[in-house]
Amino acid sequence: MLIACMGGFAPGSFAIPITVDGTEWLQPIDFVNRSWNEISTVCDPTSGLCSGSLGGNDLTGWTWANVDDVNALFNHYIPGAPMGPGPDDLDRPYGTFSTPFFADGWTVTEVQVSGATWVVGLARELWFGGAYTPRIGGDEDRGSDLAITEIRTDPSTAAATSGAWFYRAVATPPTETPLAPTMYLVGLGLAALRYSRRKRKLHTKSIH
Repeated sequence: MLIACMGGFAPGSFAIPITVDGTEWLQPIDFVNRSWNEISTVCDPTSGLCSGSLGGNDLTGWTWANVDDVNALFNHYIPGAPMGPGPDDLDRPYGTFSTPFFADGWTVTEVQVSGATWVVGLARELWFGGAYTPRIGGDEDRGSDLAITEIRTDPSTAAATSGAWFYRAVATPPTETPLAPTMYLVGLGLAALRYSRRKRKLHTKSIH
């Protein structure tokens, strides 16, 4: 089957991450042509925690998603019965979830000759030597939306149509605690008292 790759992004820069339910996700297209073996040198396949750079992009603080993490991401867009736990697949009428998914700004990694569009990426689990490649997309000709987290590939293979799934909690800026009205009034009172005492001292000195 003829497959076209949508290409990746320049080293040192990520595509705009997608925020879903308070979690920020990197776009899999940032990691096309990276094998599972290569990613695992920067990200722990057990915990998913990443430390260091891959292809000029710093992954420190990001987590390499497992299958259940990706199931949860896909379920955000899928109405009805959810995917998972564990490797799973789901088939719904075209546009059921691919329309809101791509409307959120996800970038396609793979276009098939039939016109089907996919976002494909490596998860961190290995099963019997194979690496899971969760994928989601729509096939208008077939009339289906598909979400699949059970397909596996050779961990040494770097595919031009498959990236990887990474997430982190959305960073929230620290908020300043406003000064309570009572404390504000106390502060004003103390300032007035100091001013009154200083004025009284100056007045006493001028008499003498």
